[in-house]
Amino acid sequence: DKRLLSSIVPANTNLNYLNCITASGDSMTTPDNKGILDGDILFIDTSQKLINNGVYVICINNELRVKRLIKRLEGTIDIISDNPHYPTEVYSPETSSYTLAVIGKVLSNLSRGKV
Repeated sequence: DKRLLSSIVPANTNLNYLNCITASGDSMTTPDNKGILDGDILFIDTSQKLINNGVYVICINNELRVKRLIKRLEGTIDIISDNPHYPTEVYSPETSSYTLAVIGKVLSNLSRGKV
């Protein structure tokens, strides 16, 4: 229903690139039990692949992850979990032994609202 979607995602979102996934795990759950919880439904804009400090769905070694990404001036990317029990990873395109692919930006959490 486009009326429902207009209340969940930004008005300028191209619905042809909108996808929906169910989150699993606790790596994006904050200590006060907020953020992205196991079972939350996330709306992803797969046209947004440029990292600009937000929450993204990424693929590393054929594994999908939802993480906060921060791109540094020198080209490295901080891969951050909102749960402090998980350490921040640093991805460097030149030296990392794996490939990081951005699937899309998380626009909204149906269970919690804007991300």
